[in-house]
Amino acid sequence: MRARENPFRTERLRALPFRRRAHLQRDGPAAPRLRDELSTAGGRAAIVGPHGSGKTTLLHELGQQLEADGFRLTRGFLNDALRTPPLRHWLGLASSLGAEDAVLFDGFERLSRLHRRALGLAASRAGRLIATSHYETPYPTLIRTSTDSELLRELTAELIGPASARIGGLLDELREQHRGNLRDVFLALYDLVAREDPRVAELGPYG
Repeated sequence: MRARENPFRTERLRALPFRRRAHLQRDGPAAPRLRDELSTAGGRAAIVGPHGSGKTTLLHELGQQLEADGFRLTRGFLNDALRTPPLRHWLGLASSLGAEDAVLFDGFERLSRLHRRALGLAASRAGRLIATSHYETPYPTLIRTSTDSELLRELTAELIGPASARIGGLLDELREQHRGNLRDVFLALYDLVAREDPRVAELGPYG
């Protein structure tokens, strides 16, 4: 299968909106309400949860909400492939921030103690700060993200439609293998479809 036909390709995964665990979804989209809760929390908060549980997706959606409210976004991101920005970056940033700025930082747990202090100094001048982390941070926790089998099935159904009902066992197997990391589950599904693995080869047409 060509990459552009793979239902688990990156652009389709990125288009999936953030969802809470299935039994907590009755109050509608999370981002608008959390945007309001951020304001009541003093404008500084963290999204806390394990790998692949939707933290980055929610951070992006909250950024869109804040941008629509007139905030100017400053983003930071760390992963295994990216080095920590130098201290002078955050110290220099602090002098340019004001109440109309919102700082979004993805990967707070990867910062050293000194870098966390420098980020905090920069964010202290901004109107809003949201950080994602696998662990607790010095900021109030806005939401704890998590995953379960029902959520995985719901997202898979959105990507491939009714065909998802035929791979329930495979989804459970992959979720256990990747310890609940849904991002890695979908990457694994992408590879299986690309290789026309027998477990998924007869699922088409998708949607």
